[in-house]
Amino acid sequence: MREQDRQRQILATVGSLPGVLAWRNQSGALRNARGQLVRFGAPGSPDIIVIVGGRFVGLEVKQPGKPLSARQHRWQAACRAAGGVYERVEDAEQALAVVRRAAREAGK
Repeated sequence: MREQDRQRQILATVGSLPGVLAWRNQSGALRNARGQLVRFGAPGSPDIIVIVGGRFVGLEVKQPGKPLSARQHRWQAACRAAGGVYERVEDAEQALAVVRRAAREAGK
């Protein structure tokens, strides 16, 4: 399964939970009509952002065995230092476990 398909499946699954707000977070760069490079999003930020019980949860979706990049590790450390959750996940089951754990920790 492609990473994009994994993201869609995770977003549909997690987003269907009651009391959960979830969306796809885009980051990268494109060339505009004049050929200028336009950057968007924060480098290293997670693929999917979830709010559960008032808590920020970032889900970085990866293919099996593919590690986080250096930028993703830095974002993960900053997110955790601020009290949020940032986890690498490969499928909807892992993502659900992360979101449910965050909900329990938030008391929801």
